[in-house]
Amino acid sequence: MCLAATVPQTALAQDSRSVPFRVERGIDAFAGVHAGVPEAFTIAAAVGLGSIAPGFGFVALEPGYGAGRRSIGWLLRDRGEPLSAFGEHGFGFALRVSQLTTYQHAALYRPGRTYYGPEVHMILPAFGVRLGMFAGAGRGAARAIIALGLGAGV
Repeated sequence: MCLAATVPQTALAQDSRSVPFRVERGIDAFAGVHAGVPEAFTIAAAVGLGSIAPGFGFVALEPGYGAGRRSIGWLLRDRGEPLSAFGEHGFGFALRVSQLTTYQHAALYRPGRTYYGPEVHMILPAFGVRLGMFAGAGRGAARAIIALGLGAGV
């Protein structure tokens, strides 16, 4: 996950970049885009599970070209001063456990394989860096792989 502050819907309408927003009934929803290895490109969507300062839990789905992910994790953030057009947010990081499945156009790894493992996502004001180590599951999967990516948003 990247941007952690809740932004009013009016701010979202003014800025089409990937920012979290609060929908009715207090549910936090997030979106983002990522590029890296083994996924060439992904689009992510996540929902917050509940907030306990200074962070909250989330679930995320991330379909893409090359690979896709399903994750559950915890986002920790610094509620700092406004740093950019995204609104009030600061630096932070997310810890998550993910299922990663490679597709036909996976970068560096064989397609059609499933992997499980932890990831850490360092959050910066406008983008994030993600690193994960995954263990292979099933026949034909590598014993372990490393996933690395850059992204904006979730």
